[in-house]
Amino acid sequence: MKLEINNLMEEENLNKSINDLEGAKSSKRPNFNSYAVQESYNLMDKKLKFFEPQDLRLMIGQNLGLKYLVPRAINVLKNDPLIEAQFFEGDLLLKVLNIDKRYWIDFPEWKEELIKLFKNSSINYDKLDDDDTKWEIYTAYENLTDDTK
Repeated sequence: MKLEINNLMEEENLNKSINDLEGAKSSKRPNFNSYAVQESYNLMDKKLKFFEPQDLRLMIGQNLGLKYLVPRAINVLKNDPLIEAQFFEGDLLLKVLNIDKRYWIDFPEWKEELIKLFKNSSINYDKLDDDDTKWEIYTAYENLTDDTK
């Protein structure tokens, strides 16, 4: 039931930006000349319905708007778990798996959805060219499911 309510909330939020949803006003453009910082600033005012996988990867990696973006990312991953969002196959999955555990405590229903993705789908790890990426995904999944850490 809680996941259904969250899905309805997600649909209602598609025409809003992270700044709209968090009640924040656009601040002065950061003076720090970094792609991640500048692009994150721009994405804070982008409507969620226009977010591309690379936008999700960047914002989740910066721990911005997780409450709104992780559900969208998980829905993208359901269609293609190893989607190449920007740099390599599986990069969005890796960002989602590496979210701070505090997020999963607040939103256990999305943690369950992510775990189901592993259990119920046939993720073709052979599709990945890089053995390091396979190892990183496996390790991140183990950390996610290990409740003793």
